Amino acid sequence: MKHHIPTVVILTLGILTGHFFGALFSLYETIFWFDMVMHTLGGAWLASIFITVKWFPYRTMLHLVGLVLLAGLAWEIYEYAFAAWATAEFGDLGFHQPWTDTASDLMLDAAGAAITGLFLFHEKRN
Repeated sequence: MKHHIPTVVILTLGILTGHFFGALFSLYETIFWFDMVMHTLGGAWLASIFITVKWFPYRTMLHLVGLVLLAGLAWEIYEYAFAAWATAEFGDLGFHQPWTDTASDLMLDAAGAAITGLFLFHEKRN
């Protein structure tokens, strides 16, 4: 377990830093691929946490990616619910996202999980 902690810490700091500067400098709006990087890192982060702390019963890469996809789906539902609430409360604030954005977010979450899973599972064997 201790062996994977640096991976979790590095990913956590990278995501927090990226999101901070992304929000501060409107990078999510001005750089079309910035959200893609953040979702890939988010999937990698979640996978590294699942592998490190062993809270969830994964046995294969498919289990690991499935768990990350469930978490990503929960996040997407939260985004839709927040957008619906904000629109009802304050009017149209431009929170509309096409289903293709949700689909690409989930694919990138899965890609980040798979890359991290391959790396950490490989290291675990050696």
